[in-house]
Amino acid sequence: MELARRRGDFALAGVAAIVSLDEDGKFTDIRLALCGVGETPVDASEAAASLIGQRCTDKAIETVAAEVKSMIAPSGNVHASADYQRHIAGVLTRRALASAHERVAHA
Repeated sequence: MELARRRGDFALAGVAAIVSLDEDGKFTDIRLALCGVGETPVDASEAAASLIGQRCTDKAIETVAAEVKSMIAPSGNVHASADYQRHIAGVLTRRALASAHERVAHA
């Protein structure tokens, strides 16, 4: 998932999530990566590792989003301040994890 000012523009922030679930619907593996919030892409899989062994809940996802926001150091640019990029990274993290979970759960 990404947020850009206009279609085709570079992303102000982007998040990709891949999840695996066990037969009980608990996370067994999670990969989380961000773009546009640092000099290079950011592997935030360690922040998402707290979800392993848990079911998908809003509270659990919010915890990961908060961790992601605290671990990144966006520099901001002419289109978005660093604070806005950090906020968007949290929003996109929540959306990407929820979407990935929904897709796997209903596959």
